[in-house]
Parts: sequence; structure tokens; C-alpha cells
Amino acid sequence: MATTSVKINHHEELHSGPLPAPQALREYNEIIPNGAERITTVFENQSNHRLSLETKVIGRQTFQSLLGQIFGFLIALICLIIGVYLIEKGHEVAGITLFGIDIVGLAAIFVIGKKLQKDSLEENK
Repeated sequence: MATTSVKINHHEELHSGPLPAPQALREYNEIIPNGAERITTVFENQSNHRLSLETKVIGRQTFQSLLGQIFGFLIALICLIIGVYLIEKGHEVAGITLFGIDIVGLAAIFVIGKKLQKDSLEENK
């Protein structure tokens, strides 16, 4: 009775990262002159570009947030002033209603803002 033996060689490598594995970079150098350096340069340029865009986006978002707060404050202040003016001119119901709505709105925005901020912090943990 004849026996047959089979030998299986299995080699597996796993690499995770933004750049190819070092062995792959060496192989690129064999195929393309300065291939590893060219790949690394492209990666560095892309990273710098991405960081530049992120910096611009964060700056714009900060500016928009500040602008929103300023306009929100001005609108609330104007409503409060109009409410007081209406009360002084004898339109108590309208003045108190406007004044009350403004105060309730400001309180709601504050509470909702704090909740969103808390949720965002918990999500980033």
C-alpha cells in the first residue's frame, strides 16, 4: 500500500496602516526608482492637505457659532426691550407675553444646548 504525503506551507502577513508594509516599500523600490520615497511623499502631502482643510473647517465652524450666538443675543435683547416698551405703553398682555416667550425660549435653548454638549462629550469618550 502506497502512502502519499502532502506538505502545505502557508504564510500570511497582515499589515495595517496608511503606508504599505516595509517589505512592500522595498519591492516598490525594485520596480520604480525611488518608489518608496515617492509613495511616502504623496502620503505626507495628502496628510498636510487634510490637516489644512480640517483647520479651515474648524475655524469656519467656530466663526459661524460665534456669529449665531451674537445674533441670538441681539434678537433676544430686542424682544426683551420691545416687551418692556409694550408694558410701559399700557399693552401689558402683549408685553408680558413677548417677554415671557423670550425668557422661556432662552431657557429652552440653554437647557437643550447643555444636553447636546453632554451627549457629544459622552459620544466622544
